[in-house]
Order: sequence, then C-alpha cells, then structure tokens
Amino acid sequence: MQPLVICTIDGVLSDNNNRLNLLKDGSLSEYHDRFKYDDAMITTIRMLKGFQRTGCDILITDDRPIEYMEQTENWLKENGIFFDYLYLPKPKEVGRHFKLKSVKDHIRENGGQIIAVICTDRQDEHDFRNHPHRPIVYSLSRGAV
Repeated sequence: MQPLVICTIDGVLSDNNNRLNLLKDGSLSEYHDRFKYDDAMITTIRMLKGFQRTGCDILITDDRPIEYMEQTENWLKENGIFFDYLYLPKPKEVGRHFKLKSVKDHIRENGGQIIAVICTDRQDEHDFRNHPHRPIVYSLSRGAV
C-alpha cells in the first residue's frame, strides 16, 4: 500500500496569522482572498519534502473553497510545495467533516495507508488520531493568539 501523508494548508503550510482577525470579523471571503500574501512555513515544507524522499504521496486538503483551486496550486508551487493530491470543497461540501471525508474518498478510490497527518485544527487532530490507520498526528500550535 502506498504511504500517504495528509497535510492542511492554513496555519500548517501557510502562516495565516496576518488574516485570522478576518475570521473573527466574519469576513470569510476576504480571509480566503488574502491567503496569497501568507508566508510559507519552511519547517513544515521541509518535513513534507522528507516524507516525499521516502516515497510517500502527499495529500493536501483544506476548508478553502474550490473556487480558489488555481490560486492555491500557484501559491503551493511558488513556495516549493510539491504534492500528489489537492482536495478543496465544493460549495455544498464546506464544513467540519470535509477533510476527513476527502481522505476517506481518496483511500477508497486510490488505496493507500495514512502514516502521518500534519494539522492545526483540534477537530482534525481528533478525527485523524481515531482513524483506523492510526497515523502519527503532528499538531502545530500557533502559540498565544
């Protein structure tokens, strides 16, 4: 079975601290529009590259709407983030369960064994820690926000 590493974007690959206030203000579309100004998180990128060198497939999934697919792919490429799969939700799929659902659908269609998950969201951490594959979950912390 192909080893899979699951990774999210906001707060993991991109430093979204400069736009978190937009979530609190309820400006979700502006929050997503401004992601292109995020700095890349070099330590996470190096970690992903290490997994790739060992033959793992990199699956990136996030809550960012699919309408941002092209901009997201461009940002990832510009920042040297190589991936095998990228899943973003369609409008009716947006919500708490999208990331886990996209991974389950991927495994059902393509096979694979999740060996690691890199995330910031506590719910993602919980969901993947309880996944039948029992991957190692690397949960990144923002510190005091």
